[in-house]
Amino acid sequence: MSQHVVEGTSVMAYQVVIRPHTDIRNPAPEFVAALAGQFGHARLFAQGKLCVSVPGAVEGDDTAAAVATVLHAAAAHAETSTGGAVALEVTDARYSGDGYCHVFVTCVMTS
Repeated sequence: MSQHVVEGTSVMAYQVVIRPHTDIRNPAPEFVAALAGQFGHARLFAQGKLCVSVPGAVEGDDTAAAVATVLHAAAAHAETSTGGAVALEVTDARYSGDGYCHVFVTCVMTS
């Protein structure tokens, strides 16, 4: 997993790029825990806007739904490990011509 702050013409988001051979549909608990740690970075660097980019996706597959499910699992993990709730709203999902699915989320953390 790598992280970046991405600025576009209308969107600024903290981007997490998933490694090519990560199974987003059946993630390891360590992956979910690592993803849970990214919500704070999104809040700090991009006002709670997060983009999760997954390689090997094609439009019409279930990648966007799988990412949303994993993000909700990561939010639940964050709540149990830190005691603070993370509310998520998936705002967009886009497939790019280079085989990536980009899922945009707004996350709000409460203590």
